[in-house]
Amino acid sequence: MRLFTRLRASLAVLFAMVLALALTSPASALTAQRANPHGTTTLTSPLLQIAPLVGISVAPIAPATMDAPGVITASVAGNQRAGVLRTAGGLYLSKADGSSLSMANLHHNLATGEVSAVVNDTERVIVLTATENADGTYAYAFTSEGAGIVRAFVNLLGIPADGSSFGTVVVNQP
Repeated sequence: MRLFTRLRASLAVLFAMVLALALTSPASALTAQRANPHGTTTLTSPLLQIAPLVGISVAPIAPATMDAPGVITASVAGNQRAGVLRTAGGLYLSKADGSSLSMANLHHNLATGEVSAVVNDTERVIVLTATENADGTYAYAFTSEGAGIVRAFVNLLGIPADGSSFGTVVVNQP
């Protein structure tokens, strides 16, 4: 039991150190634009970069692609002028025990900053909030419902917390 407590504490410290390093490193979210008449979005997420360290596999849901660990590019499906940025594809997380979590077909409401996704192919849920940064990128943070869904899947030290950062999104215009 004592060994388990020490191991858990060590993992928590390692996770915190890697997360701190990832959050303070400059994000290189810009990638080459894919051929798409409506543009693409590129998400850079420190949490996705360190997920394998805690036994979570990360994969894109096609047609999204993973450009590097924690960097996912998705095609914009539809006209952004309608006020909602819709992306095709998504994110698939899995663990060795066979459990998985998918978040697909994100809709980013440009007016409200709400970001919803279809979770596990069942229902659309507002999982993130988006705040536009001065450089035109968007900072994504977990809503309490989105954090709860991911937290139940991850099941490690209460991660992610409500309101915690998920990553930065760049909208690549056509």
